[in-house]
Amino acid sequence: MTRILNKAVNRRLAFIIIAFFTLCMIPNTAMASQDSTPSSSSETPVSSNPLLQSYNTPGQTPPFDQIKVEHFMPALQYALSLEKDELDAIINNDAEPTFANTIEALERSGELVNRITSVLFALNAAETNPALQKVAADASVLLASHSNDIYFNQPLFTKIDYVYKQADRSLLTEEQQNLLENTYKSFLRSGVNLDPPKQARIRQIDSSLATLSSNFSKNLLADGNDLYLLIKQQEELSGLPDYLVEAALQAAQDRGLEGWCFTLDYPTYSDFMTFAGNRDKRRDMQKMYRSMGMSPERDNREIIEKIAGLRLERANIMGYDNFANYVLEERMAKNSVTVTNFLNDLLAASLPAARTELTELQQYANDQGFSGELQPYDLAYYDYKLIQDRYAFDEQALRPYFPLEQVKTAVFDLAHQLYGLSFVPNKDIPVYQKDVQAYEVFDDKQQYLGVIYLDYFCRAGKSDGCWATSFRTQEKRDGENIRPQVNLVFNFPSATDDAPALLTFYDVTCFLHEFGHGLHSLLSDVNYRSCNAESVRWDFIEVPSTLMENWAYEKEFLKLCARHYRSGEALPEDMINKIQKSRTLRNASGFLGQLQYSVLDMAWHSISQPLNTSADDFENQVLKDIRLLPPIPGTATSPSFSHIFDGGYAAGYYGYKWAAALEADIYTVFKQKGIMNRQTGEEFRQKVLSRGGAIPPLELFKSFVGREPSNDALLKREGLTP
Repeated sequence: MTRILNKAVNRRLAFIIIAFFTLCMIPNTAMASQDSTPSSSSETPVSSNPLLQSYNTPGQTPPFDQIKVEHFMPALQYALSLEKDELDAIINNDAEPTFANTIEALERSGELVNRITSVLFALNAAETNPALQKVAADASVLLASHSNDIYFNQPLFTKIDYVYKQADRSLLTEEQQNLLENTYKSFLRSGVNLDPPKQARIRQIDSSLATLSSNFSKNLLADGNDLYLLIKQQEELSGLPDYLVEAALQAAQDRGLEGWCFTLDYPTYSDFMTFAGNRDKRRDMQKMYRSMGMSPERDNREIIEKIAGLRLERANIMGYDNFANYVLEERMAKNSVTVTNFLNDLLAASLPAARTELTELQQYANDQGFSGELQPYDLAYYDYKLIQDRYAFDEQALRPYFPLEQVKTAVFDLAHQLYGLSFVPNKDIPVYQKDVQAYEVFDDKQQYLGVIYLDYFCRAGKSDGCWATSFRTQEKRDGENIRPQVNLVFNFPSATDDAPALLTFYDVTCFLHEFGHGLHSLLSDVNYRSCNAESVRWDFIEVPSTLMENWAYEKEFLKLCARHYRSGEALPEDMINKIQKSRTLRNASGFLGQLQYSVLDMAWHSISQPLNTSADDFENQVLKDIRLLPPIPGTATSPSFSHIFDGGYAAGYYGYKWAAALEADIYTVFKQKGIMNRQTGEEFRQKVLSRGGAIPPLELFKSFVGREPSNDALLKREGLTP
């Protein structure tokens, strides 16, 4: 459930850290004429480039029916030159530097760059092709150079420094003080005071990182698109559900193959590993999936070693002993020691419980006639059977009760009950793919809040997983409250000839999670772009989204959400009870898995010297004491760990659990006052969601919960403490 942030929006605070690690590239068709070769600037003049014109669409949404690949680079080059002129105007202003003519003017600059890059990188994640990939990669390098031009600009910083030291903060709002502080620090942290040779080296590093990240993405996503498991013997399909077999048959026919083709998109992989009775095929499938990014012609291991080394060098130039401490200084956690202690506390609670679960699973498998020791490719298969046999819980039996349209209606209704929101479909809003739906959002006073796009289904040309991004973010400019345009992207299964799109319970939680990101953006109500909901501290950004997952386990929501798509029968009470119990059912292993990713991330970014070993050996050394089982030979996590090598979560993956601890505390307030309580929802909106990043997140948390956070609520909810 990756959160992909708008690169341009975050340029002011963290561009150099994260801006080039969110490229998601899978070949496919996309918007109008996307398979065209990018044209030169002269072939796409400003006067006819839709990215440079006023959007004459509902809510000024992007005109996807007009935008072509060849429009992006000329538009971006023009926008960057325009921003340079805006910055020159600040520098050349003879008036005394003030908050208004310097800090605020800088904040308001680059609006056109934001508009173009938000569309470019969102499309490159959700609906891409090789031509668009090339533009996105080139744009990343161009933006890296442009960002350095801004943050190494000494005359500009001289004015910022003057305002920072001379401003009467009593005359500034809390949001303005926060913007001033962040602007000043962002220049210092970017190297404005470094000597020219060090600045030149940072430019080289940032350019190299942009290219390496792009190559990482291309390799990983090409593997994901090209690799598949082909089964030719029907008896080897034992245990697999009909819908998965039918999809595999269609996938084989699409490729001109005989048999059944199982792709490596996560829904297919996950279901295959859960249901496939043929152990050899499970092994083959997992080895293929876990070796993505390691194929000889597309090997990411050397790339990630270079990325880690360059990030370390950049941090050292800035005066930090490692990249993690450089990044974490601007997070809630502040430093790697705090993160390490946090992870160790959670490991102490989950690792023994996970080992107990493994022992129980081994015994169960033995009782089923299995001989030998369980391997990683056996765990999902036997875990599902154990839960079915001992706890009579079959998640597949829930699918008929979760048709997509019904789930969407229930999620909308939940937002209405908590926040008074209504969602009105508008087919006049252009979309970038025919199945995408667009809704205008209004509050209970019929005030317009923005647009939300819903992109539901798996397809080629779309990155795996689920995420949220925006085509425009909230700010107030020239007396107008600019409303956001939020894009929520999923990878749900499509409808079949026999049934509508049916979701798993996991899919339902994903819908709620990404919708929580959407609500955070839609309900933002700040003055400055750099202070809105998409610019909060990275280890707080998952709080509103993870919070929303809680409702999936609540009876009140399930009664809205779950009805059989054929009979209309409500989800039986006993199944609701089983869903609620499932939250803590054999949960420690999954909890531990997330911690392993976090530990691995911190290890890559806490190195104090370049690696003197291979990426495989480094990973194995880091994880050896917290793994339940050794990995399959020839597999590794790091070469496909896109969150940290191309997704902006470098030294930040711990943020998922950090945010979970915070939202578990927050949800106790909803539980105490009523999970559908409108007053509580409004209070959360006003104290947290609407404030975005204008106020430090710890203050937001305490204003709603009334105390300091702790891990207790999380560990109790996950069944790891009494």
